[in-house]
Amino acid sequence: MRIRVVDLVNNFYNDENFQSRDKTKRLGEYCCLGYFDALDVKSLDRVPSEKVNIRRQVDQNTIQKLDGNSNRRNVICITDDDEKDAEFWQEADQMPFLFISLIRMKYNQKDGGLESDGLSALVTSINAHKNEVMAYYTYGHSDMVVFRYGNNYLENLEEVCSRYNTVQIFKMYSIFAVKEKYLHPNVALSDEQVMCRLHAVVKNMQYINDYIMELKRVLRVEIKCFDTLGNSDLLIEIPCVSLNELLKCYRMGEILTHSNDIYQKAFFNIESHVINVKEREIETLNKLEEV
Repeated sequence: MRIRVVDLVNNFYNDENFQSRDKTKRLGEYCCLGYFDALDVKSLDRVPSEKVNIRRQVDQNTIQKLDGNSNRRNVICITDDDEKDAEFWQEADQMPFLFISLIRMKYNQKDGGLESDGLSALVTSINAHKNEVMAYYTYGHSDMVVFRYGNNYLENLEEVCSRYNTVQIFKMYSIFAVKEKYLHPNVALSDEQVMCRLHAVVKNMQYINDYIMELKRVLRVEIKCFDTLGNSDLLIEIPCVSLNELLKCYRMGEILTHSNDIYQKAFFNIESHVINVKEREIETLNKLEEV
């Protein structure tokens, strides 16, 4: 049995404590775009015996990483396929992108069982097919965690979304992560064209214009900015941009990270969403237009 732990990290909002932090120190092996800022995937040093509580061992490892600058959440992943696990992570280490889906299955209300195949059969089936995909058992709100590595964003985005058509999913939450070492300016990543929306929590409105102008200069594309209410104060929309150019902005110290000086003056936080520029076809609307 192999146990891996996904350590998800969020920066605390910038405050006086953040100013003394080493701005060049990365939060994790992977940079995340979305709600989370970074992540690590680690194998437990040893497989716990029946007398050792897995959660306690994971919590002890987490406590050692606490530094007052970030919040952490752990997802425990368990597999009995040691061979596939070793092969998957050996290949994933050579790829820039990692996609992680936390899945809660759909159950029958009558007998509590899965509507489709049992969970064990489903995990076995996923792991028996594609080398770039690995499924694990987990517990808590989710039933299963599925990892996928690759070097193309849009193709893998479609593959992740297609899971709704092949698996009886009640709820799925997916994370897009990029290996920090691939964010170096001299490394060429996927040159796909994507849309990006940045949901920003403003710290000081007087620095917003300077920030937007600098972001335009760096990306060399059109940028739109909208006032909004709710969890964010501004919606910054980049209608079309090279994914390669966009991801370079997430390297430590660059303009889309907490460690950037202009970012720190303008914002508490920015949450990024990378979107397919190709619009999804809505079949119902198309049929109505035909009528």
